[in-house]
Amino acid sequence: MIRIKKMIALLAASIAVPLFADTTIPMISVSPEVLESNESGVDDDQIQRVGATRLQDVLHNTHGVQILSLSGGQNPIISIRGFGQNAFGNTLMVVDDVPRRHIDQLTPTLSMVDLNDIQQIEVDASSQSVRYGDSAVGGVLRIETKAPEKPVRTIGATVGSYHAFRYNMRLSELLGNGVYYDLVGSRTRSDNYRDHDASSHAVIKTKLGFKNSSSDSSLQYILFNGATQYPGVLTSEQVGDDRRMNQPGTDGFFSHSRIQDVVVKSAYHVSQSSNFDIVANYQVDKTFGNMFSDFQQSRFSRQISPVLTTVFNNGATLTSGVQLSNDRYHYETTSNYVANDGRKTLGLFSLIKLPINEALDFGLGGRWAGSYDDLNGVDNLSRVFVSEQAIYYTYSERLSAYLRHSTNYRFPKVDEQNNADMSAPPKILSTQRGDSYEAGLKYQDGALGLTADLYKLDLNNEISYVPPAPDEVVGTNRNLDPTSRTGLTLGASYKLSKELTGKLDYHFVRARFNSGAFEGNSIPYVAQNTLRLALSSTLNDNIELTGEGLYTGSRYAADDDANVDSQLGGFTIYNASARYSYKQFSAAIRLNNIFNKHYYSYALYVVPFAGVPYRGYYPASERNVNMTVTYDFA
Repeated sequence: MIRIKKMIALLAASIAVPLFADTTIPMISVSPEVLESNESGVDDDQIQRVGATRLQDVLHNTHGVQILSLSGGQNPIISIRGFGQNAFGNTLMVVDDVPRRHIDQLTPTLSMVDLNDIQQIEVDASSQSVRYGDSAVGGVLRIETKAPEKPVRTIGATVGSYHAFRYNMRLSELLGNGVYYDLVGSRTRSDNYRDHDASSHAVIKTKLGFKNSSSDSSLQYILFNGATQYPGVLTSEQVGDDRRMNQPGTDGFFSHSRIQDVVVKSAYHVSQSSNFDIVANYQVDKTFGNMFSDFQQSRFSRQISPVLTTVFNNGATLTSGVQLSNDRYHYETTSNYVANDGRKTLGLFSLIKLPINEALDFGLGGRWAGSYDDLNGVDNLSRVFVSEQAIYYTYSERLSAYLRHSTNYRFPKVDEQNNADMSAPPKILSTQRGDSYEAGLKYQDGALGLTADLYKLDLNNEISYVPPAPDEVVGTNRNLDPTSRTGLTLGASYKLSKELTGKLDYHFVRARFNSGAFEGNSIPYVAQNTLRLALSSTLNDNIELTGEGLYTGSRYAADDDANVDSQLGGFTIYNASARYSYKQFSAAIRLNNIFNKHYYSYALYVVPFAGVPYRGYYPASERNVNMTVTYDFA
């Protein structure tokens, strides 16, 4: 109760600030993230330059990002900071200030964000539970979409391997008096690499907005339709026979989703020193398909978050906000399994950044959060308080450093609770909690840029799926004994000449079980080393070339908590692209996996009932190519 009162007092103080603010302070425009940390960005120009056709193409091995995929479909799992199959609950995606999280284990639908609509992608490899709440444990993927600044009339088309095609368009108009509209649409289909692995989706986004010197408001509606086939897992013998085959018996496995999403945003300059932002989101997701039996799913999500940001006379910045959400989840199968769950959450947070002198800043933040679950009629209440403290030091314009400690949390997903250990007495999963310790350096001097970030992430009650023992039929979701992740991220960029630039991203992580039955073991499906080395060249005003090598180190297959099987070997793949642009026309070609490396997008240790354990594989694509042309009529 004392912590709640402290949070309410902080919020009240922030609301009172405009009454005492000096109106001579210039008008501000503050990013939602007040406390800077371990970030790396990709902008629209970089996306176009590499000829990417999927969001994961520009994220793989960037700032330690690892991609997990069970098919060529819509929803790969993004892992930051050394999480394996439970990365879906420990990495948060935020699109235009809207956290994209589900109360079940479904990962965010990346295909809802059209690549041509992205202005900026930021990978924040740090715990951000104070600012963003649930699931921001290992890091946050922030995506900012484009806001029309001029009329745009663009069409594009992509064709590629595996009978892939994509059509896209964007139409934006400034109507005068600050009013604008934006229309973005695309249609994508591919058979993908394996048999029975096809995916297709269509998405259209309409946005109507109003912007002037004191406010910026918009109403956005997205309609998404997507279908995915699932090829299943293969044994080593099946991979040897035909790595493109689907698992026998999976010919009828598929899902079809229809998602409607509404976002209302309003940013208002309360005074020359204060901004008030409010974001509301409503989403309906209805899915049907077959996975061993016919199923139907529905998700209803409502959330609203008002935030007040104020800059004081001494340069201090205070951000305070409230997050409210109300979600429902329904799942049923023809085999008579039914889940009907709900979750309501409340979060109160404040973040302040205080300048100590010209070189030193101090950061402090706290969040109280509560979650009330209705799990098929069984009530469950969870509460948590997290905080962060940080010191930022600016030695010069070229060199800066930071130290940061933060606590983090994630609430169990409702379907994780439904599949928790139900032996007598039934066990409700506890809230996962953790501590993150971080330090970093950044150096920028003309053509040379260097970054180094060191972290230690300790978790209690980490939530994960535990595979069945040989005499059990199914596994369960459980709270693990304490785990830790110690990591180092190094980044370097250097402009070798006016035409040639090189960039390196290296990530090391040591992910371990600290105690319990698996004490000292590696957390499975986490590569200890990843590396990305990229070169880009501008031959002239019209032609740009890029090449990259992506190395992923050895790791144990998912579910091999006991580390009883040998590790999957490390591998390196190479990609290249070329882009030609002339006035309003551009064309790009991207070649993936140039040397036709055989590797796996996912692998797991399978323990069948009354059978012999084996390693299962999801083979990744061989060499493939995509070609894209774009024309802007504006």
